[in-house]
Amino acid sequence: MKAERHMRAKIYALIAAAGAGSRMGRPGGKQLINLDGKTVIRRSCEAFEASNYVDAYVVLTDPTHLQAMQNELHDLKSQGKCLAILQGGDSRQATVMEGLRYLQIELDRHSGGRYSQQSPEDRIICLVHDGARCLVSPQLIDQAAVIILDQKVGTAPALPSTDTVRILHKAGEGSETPPRAQTLLMQTPQGADLDVMLEAYYKAEADGLSLTDDVQALEHLGYPLYFYEGDRKNIKLTRPEDLALASFFLNSEH
Repeated sequence: MKAERHMRAKIYALIAAAGAGSRMGRPGGKQLINLDGKTVIRRSCEAFEASNYVDAYVVLTDPTHLQAMQNELHDLKSQGKCLAILQGGDSRQATVMEGLRYLQIELDRHSGGRYSQQSPEDRIICLVHDGARCLVSPQLIDQAAVIILDQKVGTAPALPSTDTVRILHKAGEGSETPPRAQTLLMQTPQGADLDVMLEAYYKAEADGLSLTDDVQALEHLGYPLYFYEGDRKNIKLTRPEDLALASFFLNSEH
């Protein structure tokens, strides 16, 4: 993996961990579940700690778990790469918007209000990751960074669908089946240059668009996208059986 990394390029990540996790059926939220000796959120954060490209990251969490999350990640926060542990919104879209606004404000503060007038050489990249994808590898994260640095596109890891996908219209009014070769199962991290991410999210918000991932916003903006091969282990923990699969993946590495 190789990229021309300009000395002034900075790469930030947002770890979206504000979901209620109701389908997991565990009190306290799925981010704080112990998975083979470590919490879900710690495993996600440690992947970004180990990244060769990410300079810093922000964790966004449910307000009811904010104190518990701050306690859990206190040591990482004190080491410096974890910039902040913040309250997210009531949806993934709102949570990411909170994180993007935080980065915008912080960068303006540290640059004396000059972030919005940055030169093309001052590239700032933002990756967004679902905190529930706690088996993400540092290599998968770095690949996203390299693609954005090299190609100036939006990017995301994805896997080809092994199942037939049907697109429903209205209930009881038929459906259609796209060719399997044209369907992808999206993963995270997803991202682009920070100014592009901000523009895409502000436009989506203004247009009343409901987002389930970040490339939707970039697509709506008309920004070019590049999808790279995801990882079968990079699963999103949603239901109790996902914990067993994640544990299997962890133990199969030894």
